Amino acid sequence: MILFPLTGYARETQTPDITSMDNGAITFYFADQNLQCGFPFGGSANFVEAPRDDSDYCKELKNGGYFKLNNVPSASNIYLISARSSPGQSPSAPKNCTPARNGTTNYGWWKLTTVKQPTSMTDKVRIEDLKTISIPGMVVPGVRLVDSYKSGNDSDTITCAIMEVSP
Repeated sequence: MILFPLTGYARETQTPDITSMDNGAITFYFADQNLQCGFPFGGSANFVEAPRDDSDYCKELKNGGYFKLNNVPSASNIYLISARSSPGQSPSAPKNCTPARNGTTNYGWWKLTTVKQPTSMTDKVRIEDLKTISIPGMVVPGVRLVDSYKSGNDSDTITCAIMEVSP
């Protein structure tokens, strides 16, 4: 009788990756590789420093975290952005999510492009490892690092992702 609640709890914490039939999905993980959030691929996802209980936002990925793609169309783009806070901004509000080359808007970003139809990843990619890849360079089979920006001030926190589906 005691084992049933423990077994049920273990199943709940092993959430499978989110999948979508249309444009695939992207899943984010914390730096300790625990599941953070999953989204159908397309649009943008904002992560906040301190999500409220009634919020749809996920927590920021401090220390980079990880990501994984599932059935994303070829030639789609992903921007992983470390945005700056506005003066006086609440920790539960999303930061300005833009891949501008502007040190007042963000600390930096990476732009990745899928090059395989469809692109699915077997293993998670550690976002911090993107710093070691030359541009253009292969991240994993099917995913290329095609551009990046660093403002000079380093931040290892991902605050948003922009996902552009190939037309």
